[in-house]
Amino acid sequence: MDRKQLIDISVANEVFSPLLEAGYQQVLIVPLVVTARPVGFVVFGSKQSDPYDDHQVSIAARIGEQVAGPVANAFLLDRTRREAEVESTLVEIGRIAGSTFDLQSTVGELGPLIRSLVDSKSILIAGIEEDHRYMRVFYVDYVDVDPEQGLAPGRKLDSFHPIKGTSSETMLKTLQPVLVNAESGEEFSRRYPGAGTSHVAGDLKSSINVPLVANNEVYGLLNFRTNAPEGYSRVDLELTGKIAAQLASTVALIESNRRDSALAAERTALSTAGSIMAATQKISDVWDEFASIVASLVKFNHIALVGVDGSTRMARFLHDFSIGSTSRFGRRLGENFAVHGTVTDELIRRRSGFIRSFESTDEWVANYPNSHPRIHEVPIRAMIAVPLIWGDEVVAGLYVHSTEFDSYRPQDLALIERVAAHIAGPVAGSLLRERESEIAEQREVLVRISTLLGAAIDLDAVWDQFSSYLREILEFDRCVIVSIDNDAGKVNVLHDSQLSGSIGPVAELRTAGDEYDLAGTVAEHVAKQGKGVVLNQSNPDELLEKYSGVADQGFNLPFLSNLGVPLSWGGEVVASMFFGNLRPNAYEESDLEIGERVAAQVSGPIAGAVARQRELELAEERQRRETAELEAAALAELSETKSNFVGAMSHELKTPLTSIVAFSDILSRDNDKGLEGRALQQIKVIQRNARHLEGMINELLDLSRMESGRFEIARAPFDFVALMNDSLESSQPQFEAMNQTVEFNTDNDVLLVNGDRERLMQVVNNLLSNASKYSPEDSDVEVEVSEDDRWLVVEVKDRGPGVPEDNPEGLFEMFHRADNEITRRVPGAGIGLHVSKRIIDEHGGEISLNLREGGGAVAKFRIPLGLTALS
Repeated sequence: MDRKQLIDISVANEVFSPLLEAGYQQVLIVPLVVTARPVGFVVFGSKQSDPYDDHQVSIAARIGEQVAGPVANAFLLDRTRREAEVESTLVEIGRIAGSTFDLQSTVGELGPLIRSLVDSKSILIAGIEEDHRYMRVFYVDYVDVDPEQGLAPGRKLDSFHPIKGTSSETMLKTLQPVLVNAESGEEFSRRYPGAGTSHVAGDLKSSINVPLVANNEVYGLLNFRTNAPEGYSRVDLELTGKIAAQLASTVALIESNRRDSALAAERTALSTAGSIMAATQKISDVWDEFASIVASLVKFNHIALVGVDGSTRMARFLHDFSIGSTSRFGRRLGENFAVHGTVTDELIRRRSGFIRSFESTDEWVANYPNSHPRIHEVPIRAMIAVPLIWGDEVVAGLYVHSTEFDSYRPQDLALIERVAAHIAGPVAGSLLRERESEIAEQREVLVRISTLLGAAIDLDAVWDQFSSYLREILEFDRCVIVSIDNDAGKVNVLHDSQLSGSIGPVAELRTAGDEYDLAGTVAEHVAKQGKGVVLNQSNPDELLEKYSGVADQGFNLPFLSNLGVPLSWGGEVVASMFFGNLRPNAYEESDLEIGERVAAQVSGPIAGAVARQRELELAEERQRRETAELEAAALAELSETKSNFVGAMSHELKTPLTSIVAFSDILSRDNDKGLEGRALQQIKVIQRNARHLEGMINELLDLSRMESGRFEIARAPFDFVALMNDSLESSQPQFEAMNQTVEFNTDNDVLLVNGDRERLMQVVNNLLSNASKYSPEDSDVEVEVSEDDRWLVVEVKDRGPGVPEDNPEGLFEMFHRADNEITRRVPGAGIGLHVSKRIIDEHGGEISLNLREGGGAVAKFRIPLGLTALS
């Protein structure tokens, strides 16, 4: 072949690349054949450009015939020697592996032997769980790979790893060896996304996976990986199978011993756990010992037991135990909570255990939105939850948590379910005893409260005793009873008590006899809903976000937990009782139930006191209401008269003003009358002031239309950039008179707006006029028009006195003007910005005034563009 052919063939076969690099021009290839079978070839090369002739080809062929036999014999001897070496190496691998139960300890011997047969960067041996879902890595050997990259982050030898998504999964499904050659580590990861859960070992591209089989059962796997794109061949796959045959018996023995040991330990632990639970009257006495037993079966960072009351859908956090530095799980011991939106809710619905893993705490909260707020502080990444069922009812839930993501297997779930079955009876008995004791105590206290209030003539006289009884069944730092007058929208504090010294002097707290507005308070919420409410927050100010009237109520200061219940009589909420607690998350639904039972006992006496007070106030309230109605009617009539007068006078003023404007325009343009110099200047003064007066009259007319409800927006599509050019052109004389420079910037040739062109022109003219009037001579005014996410944005920046920092929104109020030396010199009625805001509001937009960096003000408005506006 010639050099061109040599170049072409070198691309496909790198054997010819050295010839090409050495500068050969012609190549002659002669096959070596023995008994009709090719055994090799001879390559002749020439640096001359002349091709080989027939004579040279014939001589080369005879040379090939002479050397074919010796070459074939040499290959045969080499293969025989190689097979003997392989067999010897395999026997040695089997001997070393069979001499130990700790394969990792033989890495210095096994690694070189295995690599002498199949060159690999990574060698991994793992045991396989019976269900083929997890592997246990007990031998890892890397060459030229950072050890830190060997196992996935957080993984260790003898830890379990999921098989799903790995090449091992394919191998176990087919029970056949798997050979994978990828172009890159990224391609390998795409094909087998679960590979990183067992080991990553750098940028390895090729892999061989072979099952380790003994007695027709898969006990483990042998895995080789290397960083070459086509790193393994079928010969390597065959050799790997032979290596696996030498290792299979040892791995089977290791796995069998592990399984037998684990089963024996499990039986002992389950028996012990059931025995100590059954022998105790109080679970708290043996809980730590029980948790330690569970830890010997399944690794965890936190374990918890939660009691469940299916009839009320309430749960109680009974016991927990933490290992290591894990933060407290969130709920306090003994805390009651509603199960809705929690893990316990799912457990009750499923009536069977389950495993969950979470990438982050946010994912946990997304799945269980009513989890305790402190769950955000706990780095839990995996969970096992199992129900404790007794008498066909879910009486409790047992929860095991880990800080490692995806760390639990189905076998772990099965173990915890067996633990739950052993302790369900003792836990059910303990919960029943506790519940009966609580109910008996509550009934006894409620009887005392009913007797106390029923015999009292003056409720104030027994208030302290009443509060003392309450604290026996409900924890609080403050208790308040308020009467509610829905007609008057008022709340009156009837009784108030707090623990001595628990809060200290707080001036904002309301006391007996104080009155405040009902609107925006928790009392209003309770009265409207007719049922109690629990409000827990991390700081007192959180209540203000939901109940704006709380500040006046003085109820939340400085309480982090609040509970309110209505006091109803005759089908109406006449009062409310509130409890405040300094401790966060102090109240749950069970506390609300207690509060409602107390409310039922005190509603009658409180309703009587409220009714007597209400009768005294009704007559006075009627008189106040009638007076207020008369005053309101008079004010409405006066406002209408004022609006009519302003409208009529504006029209009367506009008629002569139109003539003044028209004739002054004619005079200024008609120069053949000899008007020049001072006379012409005076005509321009008349024009300027007449137009200013015309603008003020138009603003008054707009104001009149707004107050009478006749202000309308006529929408139509138009180009806002063209509007800006028209407005700037008409405003140019005003800027020239002040020797001011206007810089107009926009990146758009056309901006389609669906709006009232005349009204929006009015807004732009007003902002440009203000920028000129309030800016000094020789200053600059910048105007920017842009599009932002389908919104039109207009900014006018001047170098005037700026805007008041304390209340820039006040400039948009009717007749409002900033009070400073410059504004006092500039004429105006304080109507323009008010009208402009109304126009922008009608277009569904926003307008604002802010300080400009370096001095001055920025007037900015935005409205929807194009189709957004049309919709």
